[in-house]
Order: sequence, then structure tokens, then C-alpha cells
Amino acid sequence: MPNIPYIFAGKVKQSDNVTASSGTTILLVHESSGEVLTTTTDANGNYAFDCANFTSYSEGDYVKGVAVNATSAI
Repeated sequence: MPNIPYIFAGKVKQSDNVTASSGTTILLVHESSGEVLTTTTDANGNYAFDCANFTSYSEGDYVKGVAVNATSAI
């Protein structure tokens, strides 16, 4: 993964906790503003966000990641 400031990243797996979940939609929600960033997992189930893409993000702000079409939560 690239070295970008304020990275929120992870991996989504199927319910067997082994098989990667590719093509899963991931939402990243800025807790105070409600702003949402969206991405999709790659073939290995990996995803990454640069929180600097939020219009109002500051270091220390709270964000929440949500997998919207996966069998396992992130």
C-alpha cells in the first residue's frame, strides 16, 4: 500500500475467515460531519482510504468503516 497520510485500510474475508471477499463495497463515514467515502475491495479483499479526501478531516477525527455487501464485518 502507498505511504499516504491518514490511511484507513484493511481486508475483508468471507465467513470462513480464509477466503478473500473481492468486490465488496466499503463505506468510510466521518463521524462528526456524516460525509461518506466509498471504495471496493480488490481481488485479495484489500481496501484503503486516504482520510485526507474528506473535505473536513483533521488528525484525531473519528471515522467508521462499514462493509455493505459482505458476509463479515470489518
